[in-house]
Amino acid sequence: MKKILVFVLIMLVTPELYAGERGYYVFVSGNKEGKEFFKSYRRQTSTNITDERCWNERQGDGIAIAYVDLVPDDLTDKLILDSLSNDSSSQTKVKKIIRTYNDDIIHNGFDAMMYVNKDQDSVELKILPLKGSVKGEGFKHVSYSNFDSHICHLLKSVDGYFSP
Repeated sequence: MKKILVFVLIMLVTPELYAGERGYYVFVSGNKEGKEFFKSYRRQTSTNITDERCWNERQGDGIAIAYVDLVPDDLTDKLILDSLSNDSSSQTKVKKIIRTYNDDIIHNGFDAMMYVNKDQDSVELKILPLKGSVKGEGFKHVSYSNFDSHICHLLKSVDGYFSP
């Protein structure tokens, strides 16, 4: 009886144990304007989700954690750009770095690396998932809603191995 009581108390105190889903953990790189736009997008959209139909089809519940200013050790701008240009050895290195990253908040690495390059009214958005190759889209007439939709569609490449 004591074992059951202890189990019930643990479950009540730690609801995340049975929550079932979590959002994606992403490392965000890019030019200064792209990173600032991404941070603004995160601040401006209260749930960070404006394309609910798309996000409802994803395995993850939006983007839970996004590291924009903190860069994992050994991840250089050159290595990031080489990986995005489909250099396989660079992709392998980047994937290992983001997969094994851990700190007080992230214990099992990132789900993907996102690259945001913004230039006035256009954005280049790329995602390097842990499995598979770089996926990318460029678009004009940037809005938070449009940006959110593109992020959601690119994160489809993460769904195949994402497990909250």
